[in-house]
Amino acid sequence: MVKSAPSISARTVLLERDPVLTSLEGKAGRSIQESDTAGASSILSTQGSLVLTHELRRDIVLSASAVTTRWIIRRLFVMTI
Repeated sequence: MVKSAPSISARTVLLERDPVLTSLEGKAGRSIQESDTAGASSILSTQGSLVLTHELRRDIVLSASAVTTRWIIRRLFVMTI
């Protein structure tokens, strides 16, 4: 079972023309989740996305997007003396 901790995210509009016909929106986020997997203490997740939108006409809107997610499993190290 994976428990989720509070996450941090950001959103910004990178490109916007007037009148707004084309826009480029970027999002980024990072979260840490507790893991119940043996030997793993937590999972660090980083997400990012870009969305490009263009209004060709009032009734035709074109959109393209790219999304990426990276997972890092943090191992629990136990030292014995």
